[in-house]
Amino acid sequence: MRRRDFVAVLGGLAAWPLATRAQQGGRVRRIALLLGFPDGDVEGKAGVAAFEAGLHELGWAKGRNILIDIRRTGGVPDKTRTFAKELVNASSELIVPTSNLVTAILQKETSTIPILFVLVGDPVGSGFVTSLARPGGNITGFAIFEAEIGGKWLEIPLIIRLASHYRLPAVFGLRYDTTSGGLVAYGANPTRLFQQAPSYVDRILKGTKPSELPVQFPTKYDLIINLKTARSIGLEVPPTLLARADEVIE
Repeated sequence: MRRRDFVAVLGGLAAWPLATRAQQGGRVRRIALLLGFPDGDVEGKAGVAAFEAGLHELGWAKGRNILIDIRRTGGVPDKTRTFAKELVNASSELIVPTSNLVTAILQKETSTIPILFVLVGDPVGSGFVTSLARPGGNITGFAIFEAEIGGKWLEIPLIIRLASHYRLPAVFGLRYDTTSGGLVAYGANPTRLFQQAPSYVDRILKGTKPSELPVQFPTKYDLIINLKTARSIGLEVPPTLLARADEVIE
């Protein structure tokens, strides 16, 4: 390779990061995750990893053209309010909350910053959007279930213990419920929803308004069975049901 060509190649490589940033508007964008998970939660970690991987696939790399501020509330209302105020005051360009509680608190803090919820149930009934097809306002996102497969989520630590104590079969909505001792879970995979969310983050950061993005529901629901729990309550799970399960916990 001639010296002149070699220098040209080096120049092109040096300019590549700048060109990439220019494609994203020539500045580092700032978004935030306001999670209802506690610190160290396995599901929460998996969700964040999937979210960041999804962004990376779309050309958003942490520290290069995007900054992600992550706050974990553990579902504590006062802690959630504090973090919500901080993120709004920090001029976040987009905030991703999880759960109805976190989204409701964040909604009271801003009507201008785009809010992209994940893992929320009944977004219309909860007052987050005016309709699923045309959300209106500054909020849209990815709901965790459709009303047809269940009502609002119930608090379950207690329910799992009572079902086990009275040897009653019970069906729950999340994989976490079965790993905690529940018999069967049928519902969306939270990590899968975190993988989908970056597609909306990308569009919003490039100028699309949340009101123009319809609320999306899961396209797949997983069936998970805990055989250990089944044996403990004297229940024999039919082979046909086991064959349909996406996961069987021994």
